[in-house]
Amino acid sequence: MFDSPLDRHRRTKRSMLPFWLLIVTILIVFGYCLYATVGPNPPIIVSKATTHLTTPLGKDGLPDYAAVLLADAMKGVTPETNAAVPLLESMDIEEFDKLEPSEKDNLKLVFDKIGAAWPPDETRAIPSLFSKEVRIGAVRLYRERVPRPADIEIVNIGSGGNDSEVDESVVEPWDDDCCGISDEDFWRLSEEEVANDERARFYYDSMLDRPWSQNDLPFVADWFHENAETINAIVAGLDRPEWALPKSGWIRGERDPSNWLDIFAMTGSRQIARTLLVRTLYDIGEQDWQAARRDGLAIMKLATHLANDVFVIDQLVANAIDGMAASAIRRIALDLETPADELRALLKEFDAIGPASRMSDTMDSGERYYCLNEVITCANSSDLGERLVGTMSMTTFQAEPLPALVHQTLCRCSVDWNVVLRRFNTMYDQVVVAAKITNGRDRRIALQPIDAEIGAAQERVQSTASGLGRMWTSAARGELAADVLQSQSFFGFEQYFAIEDRNRIDRALTRTTIALAIYRAEHGEYPESLDDLAPDVLPTAPVDPVYGDPLSYRRTDGGFLVYSLGFNGVDDNGSNDGESLGYGFEVFEGIRTDEMDDETEAANLTAKIPKGADDLSLRVPLPIKPWPWERATGEGSDDAASDPLMAD
Repeated sequence: MFDSPLDRHRRTKRSMLPFWLLIVTILIVFGYCLYATVGPNPPIIVSKATTHLTTPLGKDGLPDYAAVLLADAMKGVTPETNAAVPLLESMDIEEFDKLEPSEKDNLKLVFDKIGAAWPPDETRAIPSLFSKEVRIGAVRLYRERVPRPADIEIVNIGSGGNDSEVDESVVEPWDDDCCGISDEDFWRLSEEEVANDERARFYYDSMLDRPWSQNDLPFVADWFHENAETINAIVAGLDRPEWALPKSGWIRGERDPSNWLDIFAMTGSRQIARTLLVRTLYDIGEQDWQAARRDGLAIMKLATHLANDVFVIDQLVANAIDGMAASAIRRIALDLETPADELRALLKEFDAIGPASRMSDTMDSGERYYCLNEVITCANSSDLGERLVGTMSMTTFQAEPLPALVHQTLCRCSVDWNVVLRRFNTMYDQVVVAAKITNGRDRRIALQPIDAEIGAAQERVQSTASGLGRMWTSAARGELAADVLQSQSFFGFEQYFAIEDRNRIDRALTRTTIALAIYRAEHGEYPESLDDLAPDVLPTAPVDPVYGDPLSYRRTDGGFLVYSLGFNGVDDNGSNDGESLGYGFEVFEGIRTDEMDDETEAANLTAKIPKGADDLSLRVPLPIKPWPWERATGEGSDDAASDPLMAD
């Protein structure tokens, strides 16, 4: 049969058809894979499982977390009921002047939103209690009361006498690494030149830790008299029922949550708390019991107000300030001159003040929304690489460098960020469920698997083998991105709640201390048992609010030791090895060994602490540090109250 060229061409064409179909299929698959790998990210799905909030939505069609947090913060609050208004208006003018223009703009937004008077001015502001002028006053008092070494001749004390003007340009900044000047230079140089010396810090270290009087620190007492009106206005303001201190980023409607943190409010609150703590101790020294009760409880009210803020860092600041309040209130209760009726009034008002930590609410709102918004910001970031590296360096203590393969994969390939959102939503759901468990031991056990998963995420990020298997689809890369972000935690959740638990136990120990002081004032001695406090002083014998155990107690010579058995539930006689979560100090039967002057004795007591001990304790009498002139002359060295080792 004749085989024409046309027939041969047709047969060739038919034989090549499968080949071309294969090529086309390969190209389609390759194009799809290329699109799926480096194409756009899958769109964010707005749902309860991903974004948690489904309304309101911003202009980008995604939940407006800032609007929700702002509305919640301001709900029902007016300038007249907002305790944050007088506190913000008391901002130190010198600190205000140091702010950058952008920081002042942010501050003005907050002032305007809550109805505070702008700008801050000297008639409402409290200057720093640790200013240069006050430090120079400390130098003068030190030189007046501490004997000068006989072999040192004064050639230039002061800069014109005690009434001389302060040349602040000479005084260096005062920080934790303050300079150490030789004895000779300390006595020879001018007051301004030595105001940064560690010897000028004596008042700072002592007045935060012990009662004092006008005679002890006249220059500080004068400072309080000069600023009494402004401080009293803040104390009165803390009686207001509401608290609203919104973040400037919320007011601006910022999507990026890194713009949600305003540090000035936190630092200002801590400065006010320290000021009130010092004044409480001054009130005690002057035996002004009503003023001491007012100021000490004002610190506690400040902590309670701050606990209404919605981020973990806010809760940590509130816990720290509540610790200052506990320190002040215990000093009031344990002063032997405090009248019984004042102690009963103190207990009544103490019981009426709310909690200083709301960690569960924080996790379910502010922290969850911050985290989800961070994920959405990463999804829409034009420079994800810098954001990932910057975030890891800011939020981890010991972050391993992000592996280059992981970094390049997340930066160059599409990622299904819905996977990340679901991961974090599920994590916070688990945390909130665990947080609602009443018993502290059961709650911590429930939190441990969540923290273990964070640790596993950190390991997966660093594992090349694990990473290679999770780079082929956008969903797999979403899991990888979730691991990267999940591994970026300062602490685990168990640690955060352990800090809150410590605060609750500390409050219980403080309340028990007030009750014991009432009993002592009315009976002449401390009771044999905590059961003796009920029902006359307390409705029932005090128990551990976290773990449910009865608080442990025993009388000592001149005082007592009261403590919680801690997480392990074992009676360690009030000792703590410093390894327990949320604590971190080595304590032997209520004595903090790091605060002892005798290093050998401290080492001996530390060696006696049982391994794994985690009791949280309070030992009375409280130690009192002597003034520098008492140490120099030997006065006060035989005072049992100044030496915790002499309490038994």
